[in-house]
Amino acid sequence: YANDTNGNWNSYNSDITIVDSSGPSLGNLSESADPLELGQTVTIQINVTDSSGISHVLIELDSVNYTMAFIGGNAWEYNS
Repeated sequence: YANDTNGNWNSYNSDITIVDSSGPSLGNLSESADPLELGQTVTIQINVTDSSGISHVLIELDSVNYTMAFIGGNAWEYNS
């Protein structure tokens, strides 16, 4: 809205549609153990960015999806 020095004001409403047509960018994938030994715990980290923001990141292991934890900046992590 706008307000003038005489106390008069006016407002204007408008809708804006934003189309996000590109997917997130993935990079800097790292794992704590390579090769992984049977029974060993592994930590997997990846950087994920998108101009619209990132709500969650999934990792698929043996046909099962797991949610990765946000650890700060653009970094996400999964511990098995």
